[in-house]
Order: sequence, then structure tokens, then C-alpha cells
Amino acid sequence: MFKRLKTVGAALSLAVLAGCGGGGGGGDAPPPPAGGGGSGPYTIGGSVTGLSGSGLVLRNNGGDDLPVASSGPFTFAGAVAAGGAYDVTVATQPSAQSCTVANGSGVANANVGNVMVSCTAVSTTDTDGDGLTDAQEATRGTSPILADTDGDGMSDGDEVTNGGFNPLIADLPTVSIDVIDSPTIQIDVIDTTTQQIAAQTQASYAQGTSSSYSRSDTQATSSTVEASTRVYAESEAHAGSGGFGGSTKAGVESSVSASVTQETSTNVTSTSARESREEHSRLQSALDEQNRVMSGGSLTATIAVTNTSTLSLELSGVEVIAKKRSIENGNPVFKPIATLRFEPVDGGGTKIMAPGESIQKLVRSDDPSLPLLQELMGNPTGLLFTVGNYDMSRIGGANGPLWPDLSQSVSSQTAQVVIDYGDNLFNGIDNVERYMVATNVARDANGDPVGISVGEVLSDILEIPYQTLEQDVLDASGQPTGAKRQVVSAVRGLATVSIEEGFWYVFSSSSSLDDPAANFDDIVLKARDRITLVYVADADGDGVFDREEYLLGTNPTVADTDGDGLTDHEEAKAGWVVVLNGTGREVLSDPLTRDFDGDGLEDAMERDRGTDPNDPDTDGDGQGDASDPDPVGVQLISNDVTIQGPGMRSATGTVVRATGLVAAPAGTPLTSVTIDWGDGTSAQNLPVNGPSLNVSALHSYAARGSYTVTVVAAAQGLSPETRTLALSLPARFEANLGQFTVDEGWTEAQHSRELVDVDGDGRLDIVGLGADGVWVARANGSGFDSPYLATAELATADAATTFDKTRWGMRFGDFDGNDLPDIVFFAGAEVAGMVESYSAPGAYVALNDGTGAFDPAQLWTTDFGSAEYPHWQIDERLVDDFDNDGRDDIVGFRPDGVRIGLSTGSSFVSPTGTAVIFANLGRNAGGWTAHPRATGDVNGDGFADIVGFGGSITFVLMNCAGPGPVPSGATCTLPPGATLAFATTSSHPNMMTTNVGYQIARHPRLLVDIDGDGDDDAVTFANSGTYYASSDGTKFVLSGTSLSLGSPQFGYDDGWRIVNDPRFFVDVTGDGLVDIVGIGPAGGPNTDGGVLYAVNNGGANTSVTFGPPNQAQTPLWIDDFAAFKSVPGDPSAHWNETTYPRRAGDVNGDGRADIVAFGKGMVIVEFAAGL
Repeated sequence: MFKRLKTVGAALSLAVLAGCGGGGGGGDAPPPPAGGGGSGPYTIGGSVTGLSGSGLVLRNNGGDDLPVASSGPFTFAGAVAAGGAYDVTVATQPSAQSCTVANGSGVANANVGNVMVSCTAVSTTDTDGDGLTDAQEATRGTSPILADTDGDGMSDGDEVTNGGFNPLIADLPTVSIDVIDSPTIQIDVIDTTTQQIAAQTQASYAQGTSSSYSRSDTQATSSTVEASTRVYAESEAHAGSGGFGGSTKAGVESSVSASVTQETSTNVTSTSARESREEHSRLQSALDEQNRVMSGGSLTATIAVTNTSTLSLELSGVEVIAKKRSIENGNPVFKPIATLRFEPVDGGGTKIMAPGESIQKLVRSDDPSLPLLQELMGNPTGLLFTVGNYDMSRIGGANGPLWPDLSQSVSSQTAQVVIDYGDNLFNGIDNVERYMVATNVARDANGDPVGISVGEVLSDILEIPYQTLEQDVLDASGQPTGAKRQVVSAVRGLATVSIEEGFWYVFSSSSSLDDPAANFDDIVLKARDRITLVYVADADGDGVFDREEYLLGTNPTVADTDGDGLTDHEEAKAGWVVVLNGTGREVLSDPLTRDFDGDGLEDAMERDRGTDPNDPDTDGDGQGDASDPDPVGVQLISNDVTIQGPGMRSATGTVVRATGLVAAPAGTPLTSVTIDWGDGTSAQNLPVNGPSLNVSALHSYAARGSYTVTVVAAAQGLSPETRTLALSLPARFEANLGQFTVDEGWTEAQHSRELVDVDGDGRLDIVGLGADGVWVARANGSGFDSPYLATAELATADAATTFDKTRWGMRFGDFDGNDLPDIVFFAGAEVAGMVESYSAPGAYVALNDGTGAFDPAQLWTTDFGSAEYPHWQIDERLVDDFDNDGRDDIVGFRPDGVRIGLSTGSSFVSPTGTAVIFANLGRNAGGWTAHPRATGDVNGDGFADIVGFGGSITFVLMNCAGPGPVPSGATCTLPPGATLAFATTSSHPNMMTTNVGYQIARHPRLLVDIDGDGDDDAVTFANSGTYYASSDGTKFVLSGTSLSLGSPQFGYDDGWRIVNDPRFFVDVTGDGLVDIVGIGPAGGPNTDGGVLYAVNNGGANTSVTFGPPNQAQTPLWIDDFAAFKSVPGDPSAHWNETTYPRRAGDVNGDGRADIVAFGKGMVIVEFAAGL
């Protein structure tokens, strides 16, 4: 369907062009006399002037064609009946000329001889060499400087003259993904003492009634469902003011893979849902037994992949991501539970799929998210199946384009347009249209693309009829602001009617929607933007849109599917709060079953009684909810024990610490607290005395693995309270990845190695700037996959001189606002060879293309290059978001002061009203040669501020563009017309400054939010420990007249050196607060150095501390990786930041930081203990 639509569009465009042109004469016969017989038929003719080119063809009434060779009279062979219409147009323009028609149409009541065709010369200049002149490109709307405007591998000329395609719409293959039969999940439970499987649970999800929603665009569905609360409230508010529909900004960017794919979703029958919940109860019972933990699981589905395009595909594999609907903070979200790898050839290999060919295979994922599988089993819904990546080589045979090149080219030159008609078929077959539309034709004075409006896309390129209506702009409370905007109200005749019958809503990543009053027609799409027009309906008016009801398996035409007295919305989305012992928790009931827990109370009765519809004995007192006169009245013991810290790794095992508070009600003494560590050792009995106990217990595990830690607290007269912790001690990862280590020539002087989440999956990947380009090794949950070359640009070997990353180098930031990291490279003439499009010194940005690779680097500004910033450590360049638009910006500390480049998504521009933001922080202007400067949000308003640690004063430059507070008496306002300004709102004499002994080579000074209040604090590793000054939102607060002591460890006097001993502020406990991790000298127990940590004890302002109070030594995590330790494979070498660097970050996505070490040929990961 996609190809046919494009062909029709091209033909219509040609007809329009023909109507604007004319032709020249070619016949020898004179024009017929104007008159003729009175009853017809009548001849149609005229004369051609100025014809010099060849190929002119005139057409009458869309079918009577006349080739014309030269100027002079002409007459069509066909005649027209008396009173009949005639319409003369140019069917084909002559070479190098443009012809126009005058007097070309009318009604024939006599012979017609006054049709005038005038031809003039046109420029033959073809700047981009695509076979179309610049004038022809201007007529068609294609780019005169890009041979392939839409990036699809066919030149504009080929698309127009040979393929009959639209050169503004990328021609891509189309693939259909279908899930056949019933997806099945399995969860294994093992006995940790025997490591044998103790139970296997399995649930299959038979699909319910088929619907067009199974073929809806998955991103349209997820965006609608995730924003359903907002969309519903907005639509109800607009219903009273006349005008449904609306638009909102969504952070999802375009995806070539998604545009190629007809994706699918499944729903679930009530029988399957009930059986799944029963299986979940069996799983929970198995886990309640001692020494039982979930150890493995799988998602299995039969997937059919069909080549629905007219091109052959060389396919090696497809990554299909299964996502489930969950509820977070009362709102539905979609979470990936497993990745299914579909390989058309068993054992690997490439399959050439002919057009129309389909392959069906049973596919199994053996590395799913066990917590999400468990959640799915207990709360079954349908699944969304989306394509994560295609492993394809060529498209369309041996001479066709390579898929990796094609996808990157299209991604960087187009925006994605998706129209999802919901349960309606716009052409009798399909309910979704997908296009990749060129956005790079119109350009500004600097030659940068400015994008294209949605109105132009729909009207001029796609030729899709649509309508808009005027709507009030509402404020946060749903009241009209007085402003108006135009919203889409109909597409292809499908109109907005009501919430029940359907209305149009728009989601887009376009920055135009930063303005809530933006008109639909005026939304500007740039490269990688996505806009989704989705038709939304809630047929039964229950507050759940029909497409979400499809996933839930509920009836979209019945508000209360199971007839239990609660609407589907009340059961599946709203739920209620169950309060036990003063603590509330939210519960949801099953919209497909009247009484799931079988306690004799239907769900509506459970809600009225405040009981849990999924537990027949809510308060656990042994009396069922139906007969219990007080089903939520029992007093329970508070048992808040957890595992603290990453676990101490040694040659004999791993030691973990359990900490927390166990407390009975006042006056009720504890009788026992026991910890079963789940490894077969005897349970540990803790001494108790009184109603509470602060637990601090150590245990050593002989082997890494998964364990269930069970803490049982008993008190006089009360039932025991059990807390179960699923402890994970992942095995160390060690592998020769073939990149990133000294054996492959990597050194810190030339090559960057960072931990960055390139694909947005919540796990930090390795990204390295190497000799031959930028390499990426993706984190897979247990280590890293084999590296791949993410871009061949930025190769240090291509520099004209020995590359020095302290002068040129790169930084990461999200410069286009799509929540994925991009690269900014600070270039100079000496490294011009590292950038293909190098034209001048400056900042070059390589955008993340959404697949984990990077687009070719483009010059975004001629500032920030090495010429203006010759000394990297003195003339720093940092990345932060200064205007709170979701796009990172650059701040540079030039010799003459502070300069900022604000990201537009395609360039860096100076803030309006100023160039030099603040002169005194410059090397020449202020003498800042040994004084660090940092960026962060010190007042929590979302706008980055600047802090300079000077010679005798620490300056706070507050960002006046934000609404944040300032100290009493200080002012911070934007001058008229300015977009950014800073004011020195507070100065702190002698705070971490040079005059009191701080040295840039000894004492790192950072901005870190150590107390979790949203305001960044000033932190330093000083001589005698770790000190800080907490931000109160307006200034830094001292403890009296001194800095606050965070920890007596990690200081210079204890041997910590920047070159050998890295220190990090990361979260190793998973509590959301940063802890300190240092890989350093002697200081740990019985060690000459290792990985040491100090846990953040909480507190506010000046009361934050790290580690045990008054500790003499910092706890040891790993007796390894320190500067005094030998590097494996080279006993004579020791760990250091010059050759063998170490990093800290969350590699497996469990919320706790891990250690990554780059050794001699080996990359090593030591994982923190996780829950």
C-alpha cells in the first residue's frame, strides 16, 4: 500500500505541473477556422511559440496526446462534440524549457483555434548532479544541493523519471511482524542449597477477539495509553468549550525500523488471565518456601515475518521487543520484558526473502526480566511487540543499497509521519499510514535545514486531505487562557465527533509543541522528529480508551466487563488503597473476574471494605476477609531490614551487610529476630531487648549467585512478620572484547573510554574514542556484548598530528532532546581529517541515530574549537542544559570570559543579548589559570548555574532565565530581549579556594546533590577527607564558618592521588542517594588498597555523612584494582588512570553502581550486590 500511495502522489504532482506548462507546435496543418459546422464535432487547436527544445507533448482532456516538434500551429487529432469541454495541458515539458498554456480550457461551440502555448528557456544548472535542474527541483520541492533529498538511495532524478516515486518520501521496504497462537512465559524456581529446580510455572496467553487495534502503530498505542490520563482530562475539558482533540509533546524520535514495520500487539482472554493469576499464586507459594528464588525464565512466541514490499530483502535477523503494560504512580507505562531474536536461518546466516515471502518460527528469549515476567503472570495483559533492530544487508538485490547505510541516511534527512486510524480502515485494508518525509530542503542563511511544517507535509507532499478547527488553549486547571489554537479535526474524511465516537489527538517530538498554543499546521518537523496522528475513542465511556481495552482484554462497549459493580477504569487503572498498620499500598483488581481471590467478596465489596482483591486474607490473621469483622485491623511488626552496600568481595567469598529497623508497637517487646541468608547455612539469631532493634548483621557467601534472604521478626502476642529479600550477587565479567585495552593500543592520553547509555535501556554501555573511530560495547545485563564501530569518523589516527584529547576531545550530551546521548567533538585544523565534513574549527556534533550508532558529525558552531580554547584544563568546555529545553548546551571558559552555545537541535547559537556571559571567569580577564569551574543546578529550578572556585572567593553565577530562588537582597532578572543572563547572587570567601590551600592537581571540587533535595551541593576531596557545603537553594551553607565533614576518608593526606586513585559519587545501595566509591591506597581493612566505599547516611543541609560514624577505616568492597595491585596478565604493571583506567556506573540496570576496569587485553566488571 505504501508504494502505491507514493506512485499516485507522484502522478498527481506531474498532473499539476502539466497544468502549469505548455508546448510548442509541430504539425504542418494550419489552425482550423474559428467557426466550423454548427452541430460539431469541433476541432481543438492553436499555436506554439518559442519552442526550441525537444520532447513537448500536449494533452487534451487528459487523454488525447499530441507530440509537437517546433513552433507553429497545432490541432489535436480528436474532436470534441458540440457543447463538450476541452482542457489543454502540457503532458511533457521540452528539454531545457518550460511551456505554459493560455486559453487552454472551455466549452466547444465551434472549432477552437486560439489556444496559445508559450515556451521559454530554463536554466540547465544541476548543482547536485541528480538529473534534475535546479529549476525543476524548485518546482518539485526537492533539494537542489542534495542528489537524494529523502536519503533512500535513489537520486531525485531517478525517482521522478524512472521509478515514478516521490523524491520527498523515502522508499523503504515493508515488513510485517505477526505473533501466531499464544505467547507463553515460564519462570523457574530453584533451591539455593541444591541449585536444583524446585518448581516451574508457566502461563499461556490465548488471544481474544481480533481487532484492527492489533495492527495499530505500537508507538501510537503506547503514547496514547501512557498519556491517557492527560488526554482524557484535556478532552473532557474541551468538550465544554467546543473542540475535541489536541496535541502534546512526546520524546520519541523517528525510527526507520518502525516505519518499515507493520508491528503487532496481542490481547488476552478472560480464561487465560484467570489461569495466569492462578499460576502466579503457585509461583508465590513456591517462593515463600525457604531457600527458594527465581532463577530463570523465558518468553516464547511463534513469530511470522513477511516481506510485504516489492523488493527482496537479505535478512539475517530481527530483534523483536515484547513490552507489557504496567502501572507506575497511577499511570500506565510500557516496559520491555524480553527481546526475541528471530533468525530466518537456523544457526544463523542470511536469507534472501522474495516479495510476499513469509517465514514462521518459534522464538524464545532466555534472558527476560524476571520481575516483569512475575508481574505479567500476576496481572496479565496483552503485549506490544516492536522491532528493536533489523540485521539486514542489501535491499532489492545485489545492486541495491546496504540497509545500515540506508537507515542512517534516511534517519538523518527525514521525519516520521504516522497516521493511526484506530479501529477504522482508511482504504478498506489498513488502519495505519507511515511515511519518512524529507525535512532538509528549506534552509536558513547559514545553510542549516529549518524543517518543514506539518501543513506542507500533509497538503503538498502526502496529499492527504485533512481539516482543522479552532480550540481554546487551557491552563493547568482546565480553564481557557484566552489564547486559541488550531487542532486537527478530520483526516481522509474520518472526523472528530466525541470521546465515545472518536477524536483525533497528536503526539510529536517537535520542539514546536513547547508552545501550548502552537497550531497544528505550523508544527515544524526536523530530521528525526516524529509526529503521530492517532484516532482515539472510548466507546463505553468508562475512562479507558478502546485501544487500551484491547490490550486488557476487556469489552470496549461495556463499561463493567465482568459485571462486579466496578468499571474497567476503576479496576485496571484507578484501584484503591489498602491501609494496614498505618501504611497504605495501592491495589488493582482484575477487570475480567468478579472475585479473583475467591474469598466470597466481589471486587466492589473488597473496595468498600478496603481489602485486597488479590488476597483472601488481607491482614494475614488467619481469618478470611469475608468473615473477618476487622479485615485490615491487625497490628503488624515493622520490618524494614535491607541489604546495604555493594558487598565485600574477597578471595574467600562475598560479605554483605543487612541493616534496618525492626519495631513492634509501643510496649510490645520483640521476642526474636532471625535472618536466614538462603545459602544453606544456619539461620542467624540476633539479640533482642525491648520493642525495637537496629539491625546490623554481616554474612559471607562462599559463591556468587542469587539468594533469598528471609528476615523473621516476632513480638509478644503478635504474628511474626516476614520480610523476603531477593539478593543478587552477579558473577564477575571478564572478557577480551578486542577493543578498549592497552593490548589494542588504547591509552588515556589519546583515547576516551566512558560509560554511557547509548540505547536508552537503563544500562551503561562502553563508548570509546579510538584510533579507527568510535566503538561501542552494549551492556547486556551480565557484562558487555562484542564491540561494534558506531562511526568511522573521529578516528584519532586520522589526525594530522598526534592526537591529544586534552586539547581536542569529545563530550557526551543530549543535544537534540531525544533522551539519547550524542557526541560533541571540539575540533581544530590539526584534526580536520577526523571529520568528513570539516570546514572550520569549532564544535561538531554526531547525533545518535537511535540504533546505537552515530550520524556523520556536522559543524554546529565555529566557537569552542581548539583555537579559542588552547588549554583544555584551563579553558574548559562543559555540557549542561542552560535553558531547560531538554537539549544540552555548551559552556566554554575562553580567555576573555564565559561563552555559552544554546542548542537548537541542529546548531549552537549565542544567547540573545550577549556573547560573553561573564568576563571574570576567563583566563585573561579574571586570571583563572588554576581554578576549577563547574556547572550544576544549585537552586533546583532546572536551569544550569555556574560555580567558580577562585583564588580567594567561590562565586555562584545564578542562571536568571529560571524561576529559582536567590538570596535575600540579590537580584537575578533577564534584561529585555535577552534569552539568558547570569548574576553573581552569592560569593563565598575562602570556600574551597586557592588561598586556603586548595590545588587543582590535588583537590577535585564538584557539584553533586548529596542530600537528594534537588539542589546541587559543593563537594571536595580535601587534604583530610571529604568535605561539602550544602546548597539551601539560594547559597552554599557552611557548618558555622567551616565546611561540613562528610567523611574523614578519601583525602590527599591519606595518599589519594588524582592520577592513580579515582573517586566517584555514585549510588551503590539503590536508595537514590549518592555514595562515595574510591579506588585507592591503603585504608581498607587488611588491604594495601582496593575499591572502598562509604554509604550516604542521609540527612539534610550540614548533617549529611558518609560511612559508619567515626569510622577508622572505610569499608572494603573489592580487594583489587588499586594502584598497588598488579594488572592481570602483566604482573609488572599496576592499575592507574593513564594506562589502565577504572570507571563506576550501573552496568546491569539494577540501580546500583558497578566497577568497570580496563586491563591488559581484558575488560572486567565487578557487580554490586543487588536486590
